[in-house]
Amino acid sequence: MIAKSLACSLAGSLAAFAATVSLTAGAAFAADNWPPPQMTIVVSHDVGSSHNAQTRALGEVWAEKLGTKFIYENRDGASGRVGYDYFLGQKKDGSVILSSNLGSSSIMYIQQKPRWKYEEAIYPVGSFGIDPGAIFVKDDSPFKSMTDIIETAKKRPVTMGISYWASPENLQIHQAMEQTGAKFEIIPHSNSGEITTQVLGGHLEVGYSKVGTFTRGGNGLRIISVPMPTNPVPGLTSNAPAFDKEIGTDTLPIASYRGILVHKAFADAHPDRVQKLHDTLTEALKDPRVIEAMKKTGVDEKLLVNMTHDQIMKDVIQAHWDAFAKYGSIYDKKTN
Repeated sequence: MIAKSLACSLAGSLAAFAATVSLTAGAAFAADNWPPPQMTIVVSHDVGSSHNAQTRALGEVWAEKLGTKFIYENRDGASGRVGYDYFLGQKKDGSVILSSNLGSSSIMYIQQKPRWKYEEAIYPVGSFGIDPGAIFVKDDSPFKSMTDIIETAKKRPVTMGISYWASPENLQIHQAMEQTGAKFEIIPHSNSGEITTQVLGGHLEVGYSKVGTFTRGGNGLRIISVPMPTNPVPGLTSNAPAFDKEIGTDTLPIASYRGILVHKAFADAHPDRVQKLHDTLTEALKDPRVIEAMKKTGVDEKLLVNMTHDQIMKDVIQAHWDAFAKYGSIYDKKTN
């Protein structure tokens, strides 16, 4: 589970990563001959997104530690598909890398079935943070806990706003409905700001977004549950309980997993360079400049987690694929 990933020390993560992409004496080029003076980060999100802001907050310091200069290309659309397709058409020499939400893009891949094969084309190098899911209500809501919401939803549908229909949040709520017998009227919106507005206006009983939404402001709202195995940021969420632990369910952990990916062909040819990307990413996440810049985007230092390739593939990518295999048919019923 992802809780284990959050509990791992960076030293342990680096050791696991090293085992996965161990250096070989026969590598064609030494790591110190790379990177090039300028690299491109393709961001599969729009310019106004949290993901874009956090990628750029990281980028300046990471580029310094890596020994290059980053330029950014935002290629958003089709739940990340536009960015991935564009990235896969670029040079596979490590001069172009991809920044993407690992969870939602996993759903995009399994739902849209592109011609390229994920594990043959894409290699997740690491991550630069998570933003846990947050289920919230208006301050004066009669719902005081997730248990209250579930019990009411067993009697009549409770309205809940989510960011978009084909989302991991939707899978998780459908899992919860099946396991508890509760019923939600799930209403997709274009962004988290719209959801909070609707909850504040009394048009939605419950909203579903990310913790970062509230650290950037959320007066009049109250986080009632964090849909992860444990709450990694109790101080930011008024000690809101973990979803499954409170109501006895077993559902998909929900967070925005900020990931860095390269072409699989590049990873296969140059494991030493992939190692350098991962190591310098880890160094950048410890840098006070990055920590401060991330705080301004709503990310707590505790959430600056660099997962290994194996952790990402098992705890994020495969977990989302498994959930989609069982519940993915819900996406055929409605679009936003």
